[in-house]
Amino acid sequence: KNKYALQLDLVKDLEEAEARLAEVEQKLDPVGDYVEASMIAAASAQFHNVVAQLRILNPNVEFVEDGLDEDKE
Repeated sequence: KNKYALQLDLVKDLEEAEARLAEVEQKLDPVGDYVEASMIAAASAQFHNVVAQLRILNPNVEFVEDGLDEDKE
């Protein structure tokens, strides 16, 4: 096969794998609670990482971050 045909086959395989994965994810987490909770946890960890970096880069500055990473409705 030529290179273009191989690439098309790879794209087709990836699309099929993605569809199967989406079906499994839908069965395991039909409402999407796990995905949402994971995203919130990741964002919170990133926030705390940035605050730590800012403190290292600015040792003489007092940061007030009370309530900044709390869930807002």
